[in-house]
Amino acid sequence: MHKFDNDRDLAQSLLPGSLRTMTSQQFADLGKSEVAYLRELSGTALLLLVPNIQLLPGIDNYFVLLAADGEPLMVSDERESVIDWLDAHGAQMAVLQ
Repeated sequence: MHKFDNDRDLAQSLLPGSLRTMTSQQFADLGKSEVAYLRELSGTALLLLVPNIQLLPGIDNYFVLLAADGEPLMVSDERESVIDWLDAHGAQMAVLQ
């Protein structure tokens, strides 16, 4: 049985060695297929993210579902459409505060 001097030592012992030396890109790739987040973006910001997207007339803001690495997975002008898409793909949403 190990004795740890503090919580940091305990936490470090639980991490595989490769996690301690992971680059930010490797960390993003780790959850790429399992973690996504929802952002509301203006049409201008969306064009910067997806330059070839065709914006809808009269729509100022869009809801974008992004993979952990920032890759756009889905774009809609309605938040509910994104949630329906997540439900259809068996995904669950977590709320961060």
